[in-house]
Amino acid sequence: MRGARWRRDTPPSGRQHAVAAHHRRGLPPPRVATAWCDAPIAAVDTLRDLDQWIPFGRLREELPILRFRFADADHTQLYVASRTGEVLQRTTLKERIWAAQAHPALGLLHPTQAGR
Repeated sequence: MRGARWRRDTPPSGRQHAVAAHHRRGLPPPRVATAWCDAPIAAVDTLRDLDQWIPFGRLREELPILRFRFADADHTQLYVASRTGEVLQRTTLKERIWAAQAHPALGLLHPTQAGR
């Protein structure tokens, strides 16, 4: 589109894609998710409220949020805004366990449950 402003998203896989900034609509969430992790998607959860890994009040406007769980050795989870396809958070099991042990508020979560 001529005259449109674009932003470039670069997931860890290094595959870049351009998103038109004026309408904030990028790729469909499943395509966004697969750009961020090469493993197959094991499950997709529709979150209608924030959870401990995306606790920021400003994200309420993004609800419902899709949580993609991947079948990889790192147990990667990717949170994607269902309306815009914007990636909101990416975590691995190791990061979730570390966070649960390092932060008292999250420490209430037993480390074996951190992958859920």
